[in-house]
Amino acid sequence: MIIRRIVLVLGVLVVVLGLSQVVAASWWLRIMPGIMGPHGMRILGVVALLIGIVLVDAGVKHAVGLRAFVLVIGALMLVGGVVLLVNPGMMNAFWASWMSRPHGSQMTMTWIAGLIRAVIGVLLVYAATKAATPGGQHHVRA
Repeated sequence: MIIRRIVLVLGVLVVVLGLSQVVAASWWLRIMPGIMGPHGMRILGVVALLIGIVLVDAGVKHAVGLRAFVLVIGALMLVGGVVLLVNPGMMNAFWASWMSRPHGSQMTMTWIAGLIRAVIGVLLVYAATKAATPGGQHHVRA
């Protein structure tokens, strides 16, 4: 099914993104000011909406395993995308608190965020490769 392949590719991309945040945290800290502008936030909002739609669609159509996880991540992506599109300036408060921290603290938060993203990506890959059980039924041996 095509939706499973899309979820698989999204999972791999999220793993790569997360690992890049761990390996190249200082590079991410250098490029973040450019991403945090209003245009960057709107672009991220559109991307988040698209990813959320795909994940919710995959969960609703029983196309993937770990449906509850995929639906929750999809719903969070939809909410985050709407927030970024409606009020991209909302991230200014987050950005101000982020930049007021010492460099070591920024690096640590970037590493932790990267690890969380990598784990979410691995779970999405697993969900895409695991066959969904029809109607949420579990296979029970008689």
